Amino acid sequence: MAFEIENGILTKYTEENGITEVFIPDGVTEIGKQAFEDCQHLISVHLPDSVQYIGQHAFSGCISLKSIPIPDSLKEIGLFAFQNCDHLTSIHIPCETYVRNWAFLNCYNLTDISTDVFSSKNGEKKKIFLVPQIDWDDVPISEQMIMLRKAFSLEMDMEPGKEIKYLLLCRYLVLCPEQPKIVYYMKYYFEEFFAFAIRNNLIEAILIMINWNLLNQGNIDGFIRLAIENTQKTGDPTIQVTLTEYKYKHIGFKSIEDKFKL
Repeated sequence: MAFEIENGILTKYTEENGITEVFIPDGVTEIGKQAFEDCQHLISVHLPDSVQYIGQHAFSGCISLKSIPIPDSLKEIGLFAFQNCDHLTSIHIPCETYVRNWAFLNCYNLTDISTDVFSSKNGEKKKIFLVPQIDWDDVPISEQMIMLRKAFSLEMDMEPGKEIKYLLLCRYLVLCPEQPKIVYYMKYYFEEFFAFAIRNNLIEAILIMINWNLLNQGNIDGFIRLAIENTQKTGDPTIQVTLTEYKYKHIGFKSIEDKFKL
């Protein structure tokens, strides 16, 4: 198998044609940062009992991953470790395993999570870390606002903190679309926020940002191409259709060929 291992850390796995199941060798103690990221054909991963850590983004984007039994030896699952693992439906988390925030972000089909009630760190209930996506309807508005205000004040200029901040600010925008400080900040970094919202299928935030009239001939085509990629990943063409219609109504196409090339 195409493993790169250094001092017990599996730093990189390179996909091979036709390989959908991998057995990680005994003696590996850590799955490194981004080690399996975007291995889109991987269906099953077997971890040895020696593994103690799964790093941030380790399996992020493994959209076909269905099975990864977690050994009792595992101490920690990192930030965004299984982000966008669309086909992951169930997982068991050992009692002593600490799961960092956003580890299962956008795992839309992850509905069966078994674990003991409490995390091994500071006694917090582990379920707050295991929510596959944020179901805002289950979070009281008052608690949302506290969390979102904290996000705005945090120094989050590097990944993965920046990704968390952008996600929360997009939610803040949906709740408070006319909050001057938020609008000013997001307009200043418009292209970054708009691209982020497309990649994460944040339709409500996109509909608000569209009304800022910051889309133009210079950036609209790039956003539409990004929306097409999002459609291919999610199967939802809403953003692609919305941006194409916006261009048709407000910007226009240079030619017939330009109208159909996207």
